[in-house]
Amino acid sequence: MGLTSPVLVYLLAGAGIVLLAAMLWYWPRLAGRGWRPVVLRAAAVCVLQACVLSLIFVMVNRSYVFYSSWSDLLGSDTGTGTVLAVDGGSSQLSAATRVTASSAVTIPGHHGAVGVLQAVRFRGQLSGVTVSGHIYLPPGYPQPGRRYPVIMAVSGQAASTSSPYGAARLAASAAVQIASGKLRPVILVVLPAALGADQGCLNVPGSTQAGMFYAQDLPAALETGYHASAVASRWALLGDAAGGYCALQLAMDNSTVFSAAAVPSRSYAGPPGSHEAGNSPQIRNQQNLIWQLRHLPMQPVSILFAGPGQKTASRGPAAAFISLVRRPMRVTVAGLSPGTTPLAPVLDWIGRELGA
Repeated sequence: MGLTSPVLVYLLAGAGIVLLAAMLWYWPRLAGRGWRPVVLRAAAVCVLQACVLSLIFVMVNRSYVFYSSWSDLLGSDTGTGTVLAVDGGSSQLSAATRVTASSAVTIPGHHGAVGVLQAVRFRGQLSGVTVSGHIYLPPGYPQPGRRYPVIMAVSGQAASTSSPYGAARLAASAAVQIASGKLRPVILVVLPAALGADQGCLNVPGSTQAGMFYAQDLPAALETGYHASAVASRWALLGDAAGGYCALQLAMDNSTVFSAAAVPSRSYAGPPGSHEAGNSPQIRNQQNLIWQLRHLPMQPVSILFAGPGQKTASRGPAAAFISLVRRPMRVTVAGLSPGTTPLAPVLDWIGRELGA
């Protein structure tokens, strides 16, 4: 039986009622003189008070998740970070955002929650796109008058519980960096890399307006429904193998919204997939980031390519992209050492870019 289980609440409440009834029924028998009746009366009162206080503690802990498990309460938790569901209800934050579940994020070595992970249903006011995603809110959120920087993760494995780029592990990674002081509190949004159309993150006539959703609808929803900053220098993108192209594309096409993007080292000459809309030369050029680097003005954004080893990250598939970058665009290459937590150095870099 878990520390936050509703069954525990029912058991304690039932035990309290039974103890109170028993104490009232047997109290006349405990009214005698001598040390034995006094001890029995004191014991009955103490047991009832302990039951009531335990019930209050469990109910408060279910709401705020100071301790996520018995091992956490007893200080014996040495496992990996977890996400613990505490509320399956829904609430309406704004016309574009609906929370369908709320979860507490815990990590080893820290008692209680280190943030909240929400399952959210977004509805684009301009694009008409409806998509499910996740939002991680840092410890202490919200603080009066504070606007938080935002990391928007575009992941092909957003729903995975095992992938480093899944919402649960992304939230746990961000929580670890925040708890260690390497990353200031940020809002982390995790969205799927595909919105139902094989077009990257573009606005294609007659098809899904993916770019409009990512660059206009989502920022507006977070600024309205959450305490998100409205300044481009406080917004960054993060992509995995499936979402890296989308993250780069969004950063290069929307430098007034995003200031940085961190992606794996891979090929960015053209978007993945068949792209049926690519019959139009204009759309094909929009889809080709190499073409944009050669023919369009450089945008004031910072790009991070992260891969296994410095040489591997800076050569091969990503080399063509890196070689064409000129100021005001900046590019950084990070080689991840074996055994390194994949997202820790990436989140550190994003934090420095956002001033977070």
